[in-house]
Amino acid sequence: MAETIPEKETQCYEVAVQPARPEDAEALAGILTSGVISKVARGDMAWGENPFSTIKALERIAKGNTYISRIGQTPVGTFSIDAEDTLVWGQQPSNAAYVHQLAVNDKYRGMNLGKQLLDLASQEVARMGKTLLRLDVPAENEGLKSYYESQGFTWVENRVVSTGRGDYTAALYERPVI
Repeated sequence: MAETIPEKETQCYEVAVQPARPEDAEALAGILTSGVISKVARGDMAWGENPFSTIKALERIAKGNTYISRIGQTPVGTFSIDAEDTLVWGQQPSNAAYVHQLAVNDKYRGMNLGKQLLDLASQEVARMGKTLLRLDVPAENEGLKSYYESQGFTWVENRVVSTGRGDYTAALYERPVI
């Protein structure tokens, strides 16, 4: 049966989010691969250029901090939340949590799902007893920085981070949880 994709309008679709389970691995890999393809097409190599495998998705799920979102029964997005991010942010007070690899399946972009995922991540962070939601983006990605600013995030600073793929200049952002 063919998948029915809602019309891309300005309306908001109700998204449910839950911790990802092993049976979500294939869908999670697909959503993250969709994110990689989109980022690479925009010249953003922060996630690399290789597709996510189901094995890599299972590794993420096993950590217990990865969430999957659905419209009805259809997986449409994902994000991970970490209690700390010393690689990018350095040692910080424990009042923040960090959202990573927020992605919406390409078929569902333009439907206001990113905002909903950020708000759901913020709610999860509040349940953790934290007051700030933080993230980082490539400092040269003006479109992504503008997007997060439009979602209430405030720029904190740029920081050069050494990764296994070389140096990365990260723009650090935060906003209070909702």
